[in-house]
Amino acid sequence: MSTNVRISKGKDGRRLMFIVASNGYLDRDFDHVAEKALQRYVDNAWIDDEYVGTNVLLFWHSDLHRTASRNAIGDIIWCDMIHGFLVEIARERVDETIDISRKINNGPPMLTRVKDVWDMIEREPIAWGASIGFAYMTDDNTRQLGMVYDEFYKYETSVLPSDDASNAYTLSQVIRGQNNE
Repeated sequence: MSTNVRISKGKDGRRLMFIVASNGYLDRDFDHVAEKALQRYVDNAWIDDEYVGTNVLLFWHSDLHRTASRNAIGDIIWCDMIHGFLVEIARERVDETIDISRKINNGPPMLTRVKDVWDMIEREPIAWGASIGFAYMTDDNTRQLGMVYDEFYKYETSVLPSDDASNAYTLSQVIRGQNNE
């Protein structure tokens, strides 16, 4: 089985990941973030030619949004819309111990290291997908099945097995063969 993962190291020695994070289509969870909402996210992530976004990269989603940045495996350092798809580049965080448990049903922590997660993504011969973590910005701030969301607040992107991604058109590839950013 071939993998969608590509590994590269940036000038600082940390790896980079290319991510097709979302698009303006209805996903498997019946979420539909409009393309114009994704474009607005991209527009707000840039001031002139400087990326000013603050999203983190997680391994799967965590339901601990307040602690997500402490358990991140990377940081989004670039984003754009290309032919209706939100694409992002993430940089590996400095190696430290993190908790990748999803904290579902108050389960035990799953402690590992940032480097170990990236190593696993690099060597596992599976297709990797992506999923964005976002909050709905409707009048009552609740999820409504089948509704098209024209506004949302994005706070993270997660890498996870493609079969578990809500949006079948996403992918995560660690970039191979480039030594510059």
